[in-house]
Amino acid sequence: PTYSQGFFARALTQIARDNHDGAITDLTSALAFAPQTSPRYLANLFGLRGQVYQQDGSFALALDDYTSALDLDPTGENYANRGFLLAGARRFEEALADFDSAAGLLPDIPLLALARANLYAQMQDSSAEAAEILRYVNLIQTNVITAGELNTRGEASIVEVANGDVL
Repeated sequence: PTYSQGFFARALTQIARDNHDGAITDLTSALAFAPQTSPRYLANLFGLRGQVYQQDGSFALALDDYTSALDLDPTGENYANRGFLLAGARRFEEALADFDSAAGLLPDIPLLALARANLYAQMQDSSAEAAEILRYVNLIQTNVITAGELNTRGEASIVEVANGDVL
């Protein structure tokens, strides 16, 4: 393992312990030692540090890191991360653009349709909101998804509720 991978591994431990300052320090060190020939690895480091910054309420730093991740590796996950940050800051048009990009790359993810529906509701566009809710319901019905396959507890709860598994 490289120094970067060691710092990355320790950052994950720091995150698990809710030591965000330690995680940020370790992720910053991981970035400093990371091979510049691995854009996906660098993007993952920026994305993870962006998540930690977001949890700490450091909007500008999180936005910078999510944007750096996208510049290096424009994946649906990276667009979604930045979209959720922008939505939380009530920057709805920018968030919608990122969710649109994420949905284009990950068309079968129900959480993205639900996020877009929420944005349209906040933007008071009821017809677009209804269309996204319908899309969400169709995705839930057509995709075989189990809670164990999902990335987040929040998405698992949404699916469980939609499937009637949770009262």
